[in-house]
Amino acid sequence: MKRAREQRRQERVIRRTSHAQPASHHLIQLIHLTVFLLIVSLYVLGVPVQTAAGLESITLDQLEALQQKADDLQASGINMEQVHPLLNQTREYLLHHEQQLAMQKYQKAVTLIGEIQRLQTALDTEQKLIADMQKRNMDTGAAEEHLAQASEEFILGNTKGADRHLRETEEAASRIIRERYGPLLDRVKDLAEAPPGTGTVSSERTLSREWMDRTDTLIDESLSKGDLDRLDAMEQNIGRIEQFMGTLQEDRKTEDLLLLEDETMFDDLEAEIILRIELNQLDGAALRMGRLKQLLAEASQTKESIDNLQGQIEKHRDDLDLEPEKQELIVIRKLFSKHQFSRAKEQADGLLQKIDDRRAQHLIMKSLEQPKTIGFSEMLRRYWSQGLFVLVIIIFLALLVSTPLKESMVNRKIEKYKKEQETILSLIRRRQTEYFKERAISKTDYDESYERFQDRLAIIESRLPPLEKRLEEIKEKGKDKKDQKRQNGNKEEEHR
Repeated sequence: MKRAREQRRQERVIRRTSHAQPASHHLIQLIHLTVFLLIVSLYVLGVPVQTAAGLESITLDQLEALQQKADDLQASGINMEQVHPLLNQTREYLLHHEQQLAMQKYQKAVTLIGEIQRLQTALDTEQKLIADMQKRNMDTGAAEEHLAQASEEFILGNTKGADRHLRETEEAASRIIRERYGPLLDRVKDLAEAPPGTGTVSSERTLSREWMDRTDTLIDESLSKGDLDRLDAMEQNIGRIEQFMGTLQEDRKTEDLLLLEDETMFDDLEAEIILRIELNQLDGAALRMGRLKQLLAEASQTKESIDNLQGQIEKHRDDLDLEPEKQELIVIRKLFSKHQFSRAKEQADGLLQKIDDRRAQHLIMKSLEQPKTIGFSEMLRRYWSQGLFVLVIIIFLALLVSTPLKESMVNRKIEKYKKEQETILSLIRRRQTEYFKERAISKTDYDESYERFQDRLAIIESRLPPLEKRLEEIKEKGKDKKDQKRQNGNKEEEHR
């Protein structure tokens, strides 16, 4: 309150003196007028004139606005002990009409307040960055320690100390971020330079050096800025690209097994997938990857039908006249080489059915040529294996109804499910370690495996209670049988 009254008093003095100047100031006003006329003359002649910080003088309103800004900062908990003396000195110099000295103090106050605001913004930015890092389970201990020291120095008004600790905070956060996302650069390099035969991607399926350089630049920029959202997106994209490239490697192996004379269609699709990846059109690459997979599946199924047809022809060439089928097989192979997989498969399956029908007719005709009745020894010679199989089934069913065997079988099923349950829980814990601690797998891989494990656990948990109930029933039934047998034995002894 006392300081506010003093400020108001000084303001009234300044206003009064602005209307009633003493005679000793007339000479000063005349000098000011002369200087003003000289500046105007120089301006007209084209000579540049520059005053301190672009201002010739400051007004009371400007000083009050700066004072209000300093009060707001102090109200927020910031120490303004270095600023208030400068503002008070500025006010004193204005009171004594010493504009040059007032201007110097005013500019120092403006610079200091600007530095305080800059530090406050930087502290808020680093605080937000560290919070984002913690959400990603990153160890931010070192960065938090430097940030706490910077905040403490800032509140105490030590701008130099705060600035020093703030730089240390930025360096610590940068190191942590690079440790977390730096391996992305190596993964990009592997995608662009993997040699053939390494099990990653073949030399024909690598991305260009231009893509690698461009992606490296984006990662470096994001690491420098601490743009975690962008780094997460790039990590996810690189994971998808690795899957694409690995799939292309497997597809190439499938293509090699097909022994196609012309692989242009597959090569064109693969080249388009690579192009889409380099243009960061991953959804488009995924669509074309699906088309490639579909074509390879059709080709594999067609080749399987053709190979099966070839085998049937070779198998029955002595029993049947299959020369027409051999000629049709040549036509089917030509269709296959022209990538007309659906048509080739349809004809191959039809020809297989035709051969089966002819073979059935041949067997019927052959059986009609044999005697209609056969003796016991001939029947035993022909059907001994079927009779033995029926006998084993009968013995097995007889054993199955026995209580100990039932109990043993149910027990084995329960133990099997429980062992599988323990194994799945162990795999879940391992996946959690790989994702949350080691960061060895992506979020997509973790979510997919976790969901798959939970589905299997649900199935096991639904099957265990009925089996356990069934086991109890078997035990009760066996116990009842033993009791009944014991009672019967006692009755026989009494009868004797």
